[in-house]
Amino acid sequence: MFEYWFDSIGLQNKTYIIDTLKPQYFEITKLDTIGNIVSGIFDLKLVEIDDKKDTIQITNGRFDGKYWQR
Repeated sequence: MFEYWFDSIGLQNKTYIIDTLKPQYFEITKLDTIGNIVSGIFDLKLVEIDDKKDTIQITNGRFDGKYWQR
C-alpha cells in the first residue's frame, strides 16, 4: 500500500494500492550482503482505493533500502 498525504490544513489525503490487474515490473539489480542494502528498479500502476479512476503510473522507478537478516 502507498499513502499520499496532502493534508497540512484539512485537504483530503489519499491511499493508493498496486493495481494487480495491470502488469508490473520489479527487478533487484544489486544485493549487498555485507552492507545489507538491496537496490532495484520497477514500473507499476497505483489505484486510489476509493476512486478507481484516480491512478498513478510509475515508470523507471528506482529504490535502495536496508534489509535485516534473521
